[in-house]
Amino acid sequence: MTLRAVIYARFSSEKQCDRSIEDQVALCRDGLSVVEVYEDRAISGASTANRLGWQRLMRDARAGRFDVVVAEALDRISRDQEDLAGIHNTPALQQNRDSNGAGWQGRGDSRRH
Repeated sequence: MTLRAVIYARFSSEKQCDRSIEDQVALCRDGLSVVEVYEDRAISGASTANRLGWQRLMRDARAGRFDVVVAEALDRISRDQEDLAGIHNTPALQQNRDSNGAGWQGRGDSRRH
């Protein structure tokens, strides 16, 4: 079965280059069947609040539109460990993990969660 993957990319400040998003997406895309790319530009990773790209991704997760979330590194998703734990236990992502062994992955660290 081919997993339907989505990519999440983010950079933190307006001082960073927009190219960062494209670089993250290119790293994550390799070998995957990508159905959507979500992004947040110039938004801190300290919290998932106020990130429209992330909020859209979570709505789509609840709707079952994909099987796995891929990011360059888990800190692109959030730098807050409590947020990461909550995301890890999100029912929509938990269901995906339970049914097909997927869930979310940081490409830079190559671990599935």
